[in-house]
Amino acid sequence: MVKGKLTLTTPDAYNHVAIEDMIPAGFEIVNFNLDTEDQSLLDNDWLGSSDRAGSQGWLSGLFGSSQAAQAFGSRGFGGSFGNNTRTLRPTHSETHDDRVFLYVERMSPGVYEYEYFLRALVPGEFQHLPAKAEELFFPEVFGRTGGGTIEVTLD
Repeated sequence: MVKGKLTLTTPDAYNHVAIEDMIPAGFEIVNFNLDTEDQSLLDNDWLGSSDRAGSQGWLSGLFGSSQAAQAFGSRGFGGSFGNNTRTLRPTHSETHDDRVFLYVERMSPGVYEYEYFLRALVPGEFQHLPAKAEELFFPEVFGRTGGGTIEVTLD
């Protein structure tokens, strides 16, 4: 099991925000809405640990103008928002075989986190593509994370 963590830093208020995060090949999204899924996994402390199963909270990004994204990269705006991180509560969310899609009708300035769980299906080294956030009606206002790789090994 791997915990995916998406962090968004928003310097201004935004409306109609779409967030799309592609998951690496070799993984599937854990859907806790299904009765067949083990709900006790949500209570296990090891899922929050950054040293288990390659879980690094690897996704973090900046949402703002394209100039701000180039200037600040995935560092965000440093301490300008303090430690006031809020849980992202999307208006609508979808999970697909290859991605997580979130829609937020109104987003005020601040730092938001969204977490989800992935299950590794096969061992190997896999690439994850950058996640992207944008205003639906103003696509020039966007932010994007960096990509990377994740390795799954058998223990």
